[in-house]
Amino acid sequence: MGYPKPSNRKAELMSMKAILVHVDEHDSLESVFASAVLAGRRFGSYLQGQYVRRGLPRMVPIVPEGAFMPTGELVEDREAIDQERGERLKARFDAFMREHGVVEG
Repeated sequence: MGYPKPSNRKAELMSMKAILVHVDEHDSLESVFASAVLAGRRFGSYLQGQYVRRGLPRMVPIVPEGAFMPTGELVEDREAIDQERGERLKARFDAFMREHGVVEG
């Protein structure tokens, strides 16, 4: 998603060709998107939204003495939840950009 290059001379001297926007579920997400749109317009930047999934250990301690248990189902369930969250957040990012006139490209 991006904007045409600005005609502003000052903006030409300093440019950001791409802006990576951290996308996650929090109360300020709309403000993050709005700030990205403003910066993108200012510098004629390409905007890319990115949700980063948190890694989970494949083994977890079950007692203080150091015994560990595989987390197969737990990890798979969590990964499925994170996958759904990522898809939901991508849809939110894309919808916000369309509503604010940011073209895909």
